This record gives sequence, structure tokens and C-alpha cells, in this order.
Amino acid sequence: MSFSTTTTATTATTATTATTNTTVEEEVVDQIFALSEDGSVRSRVQKLCDEKTGGPKVSAVSPYELGSSCIPVRAAPFISQYFSKLTTSTVGRNLLYSPLASSTQTLLKEILPPMPDGTVFIADRQTQGKGRGSNQWVSPEGCLLFSFKCSTQNPRWLPFLQYLVSLCIVRATQLCGKGLVDLRIKWPNDLHIVNEKSTQEDSKSEPNPPTLKVGGILCQSSYQQGKGFDVTIGVGLNVSNSSPTVCLNTLAKGSVFSTWSVLGTFINEWEPLLRTMDSQGFSPFQEEYLRLWLHTGESLKLVDQGKEVQVRVQSISPDTGFLLAVDSNNPNLTYELHPDGTSLNMLDGLRIHKTHRI
Repeated sequence: MSFSTTTTATTATTATTATTNTTVEEEVVDQIFALSEDGSVRSRVQKLCDEKTGGPKVSAVSPYELGSSCIPVRAAPFISQYFSKLTTSTVGRNLLYSPLASSTQTLLKEILPPMPDGTVFIADRQTQGKGRGSNQWVSPEGCLLFSFKCSTQNPRWLPFLQYLVSLCIVRATQLCGKGLVDLRIKWPNDLHIVNEKSTQEDSKSEPNPPTLKVGGILCQSSYQQGKGFDVTIGVGLNVSNSSPTVCLNTLAKGSVFSTWSVLGTFINEWEPLLRTMDSQGFSPFQEEYLRLWLHTGESLKLVDQGKEVQVRVQSISPDTGFLLAVDSNNPNLTYELHPDGTSLNMLDGLRIHKTHRI
């Protein structure tokens, strides 16, 4: 089920300081609202945050009492709709919202006290959005900016979580946009839109059609003895912000998407996908993932033991999540490839992890 879309223009909460001749308004960074339909969850989150010294201010609010809170008036209808259309049992039921956050990823992973599994943190804007490595994610209004918590006992699934999130975001945009935009996956953690200047026929026939980046995914994990891996996943997606590159609504030629509709649809799709991967791994999703990514048949030049090698990308390894490629001159020779972490374009910095003959 997809969420309906209403044109949104949320505003950040302001603090007003009155002087004799003028009124100065300053936006409050990291004012966070903890929303849950369950009063016991709200009380627990409020207590955790109150006991955390030096952290941001968090106010627990019932989604049914938004009018009596300090939540921006224009955000209230979207929050109400979000809760009314949730179909999950746990994911997204504890929602953190900030009109202006430093970084949802940093706050949820490092600064706030440990939040319940399935907690989602969305902000209208960020001042210090995180990208891969030390990169900063540009976070203007109209960009979907959220992070969420999940956990796994199996370390094998960690590299596949970002693939599953990518797949789920594409599903959410398809449901919300009814096929008006062609969102694709760029391995390992980027989301690209097929350039509107290239025809639909070209985009299907070319192994890697012209694209523009509109989103990215960041997965960070830590191991906790006896509890498994605690994972914080951050997503940024250009929904209605036409800069710094392009956004979904520009390509859909109308206000088809809203940040809240994409978020709600993603959350409803995500919970059953994660449950399936916990029990069966990534294999049930691999065919769909490969149909949506940009790389099947893509040609790459690599260096193997000092020799330049031309390879064609075929798939991803079901064991490691690395790329699988075949030698262009010797189809019996396959390579498993992984990024070396030195390039902004992950495909520019690939290293051969191992080679074997079929």
C-alpha cells in the first residue's frame, strides 16, 4: 500500500527573542519530537533521553495530540497520515522527527541513547548530513532525510542490507509514482534516475544508460555482545528539491511525490522484506535487484598482477555481496571484485578479491 501525496512545505521550529525594537527568530537545531501511538514507548524514550546528559532536547508527543505540541503546524497532517497508514508491527512505530537536525544518522547512532529496534528518525533539513566516508550529504528542504535502526544476528547479511534498502526505496517510488520515474540502483549504495533526455527504449537497451544521482544509502553497524549487530541506516533521496542535481518531482513533471509519502510506503515495504532476509538471505531478492541495477553487462578495466584486464559485470556474489565479473577475452575466467575505498565512484576503485575458473 502506498501513501497518498500532498504538497508539502514544512518549516523549522523557531525560537523568538524579543528586544525593545525588534524580534529575532533563530531556527532551533536538533529539537526532536518522539512520536508513538503507544504511551509506554513514548514514556520510555522520554526517560532515556532525559537521563542522557548533554544530548539534544527530546519531547515525547502523541500523534493524536499534535495540535497541543510545538510541532510545526504544516508538518502535523503528514505525521497524522503517516501513523494512520502504517501496516507494520514494529518498524516506524517509534518515530523521531526534527524540523532541522544536525544529522539524523549521527544523532541516532552516536548521540541519542540507544533507541528501540525499528526506530525511524526523519528531518526536514540537516546541517551536517553524512555521506559515505567523510563526505557530506547536501540536505535542503524537499530532500527525504531519514535514518532507522535494525539488527541482525548474522554477520553475512550486513553487506546485503544496503542492497535491500536500495531495492525497497525503488519499490516505494514505483508505488508512489506509478511508474512515472525510472529509479535505478548503482552498486553498492547509490540511487540514480535514468536521464530524461535518453529515450525509454535506449534506457532498456543500453547496459548502463545515462543517469543522474538522486539518492544514497549509508549503513553503519556495531557489534554488541549477546545482542548481535546494531545497524543504523541512513537514506537521502531528492524528492522535491531541484538542486543540487535533480529530483523525482521534476522528472515526474508534477507534485507526484512527497517526502512523507515515500517514507511511509518504504516503511510498510521494509518490514516484510527484512523478515524474509533474516530467514532466507538475499537470494529471494537477487533477481529483482539485478533487474533494477545499472551494471549487468557493464565493461570495466582492472589490473590483475600488473596486467590490465577487461571484464564484464554479471552479478553479485550471494556469499559476500561483491561484484561478479567475467573476463571479456576468456569467458571461463571469473573475478570477484570489491572497492578499494579510495574513489568517490566505487566502480573506479575496484580490486580483484579472488579469481577462479568456472
